[in-house]
Amino acid sequence: MAGVLGAFVFLSAVVTLHLVRRDISPVDGFVSDYANGWTRSLFTVAVLGHGVGNVALAVGLGVDLGTSRSARWGAFAFGAAGIGLLIAGVFRTDPAYAPPSVSGQVHSGAVSISFLVELAALLVFAGVFRLHPDWRAYARPTLVLAILAGATTLWMLVAVEMHWVPGIAERTALGVFLIWEFLAAYRLVFRRPASDQPAIVVAAQRTAGSRLAPAVHPGSGSTGGVGNGRP
Repeated sequence: MAGVLGAFVFLSAVVTLHLVRRDISPVDGFVSDYANGWTRSLFTVAVLGHGVGNVALAVGLGVDLGTSRSARWGAFAFGAAGIGLLIAGVFRTDPAYAPPSVSGQVHSGAVSISFLVELAALLVFAGVFRLHPDWRAYARPTLVLAILAGATTLWMLVAVEMHWVPGIAERTALGVFLIWEFLAAYRLVFRRPASDQPAIVVAAQRTAGSRLAPAVHPGSGSTGGVGNGRP
């Protein structure tokens, strides 16, 4: 539930910041620019809430997916990305056209690493979900979103370097990651594993399976009449 709340708080705050801070261009300005000025507190709470939610989601996924090496690595990478968000929330970015500061460099580094590490986590989870019966249905959507996240992250890095619509590129990549976070958190909270199904459902499944199984009589062998010598 913390993962859902964290992503929702962040999304709601960012939408609000876009509405109240018309001086920051969504085309050329970064989301982190809202940390400068009178909206600093709202932005900081939003990023910290997002980071806490992602760390909680990583813990939940790690517990739910089991102890396989891939599951542990995926949960660890996603948790590390969440910690990167916490660092980005503590260290404020530099105002536009201001000389670089230690705080700004730490913020930029934490954000960049978080994007890349979360992308790696999605790629790992796509493989883990495919092998997990309770998460198999999310394997393909995770793979598709991981590919989109990789493409938009690459676009963001190029856009920042070329100073060409970096704000749009960053918001697009962020949106892709948020979609996956909402889906994974929702699935983790509201899923119903097979072990939690009502007894009547389990009994019906067993009855249906027994009807499909071929009857084997004593002394008849495993197939047809092989056991008694008839063809």
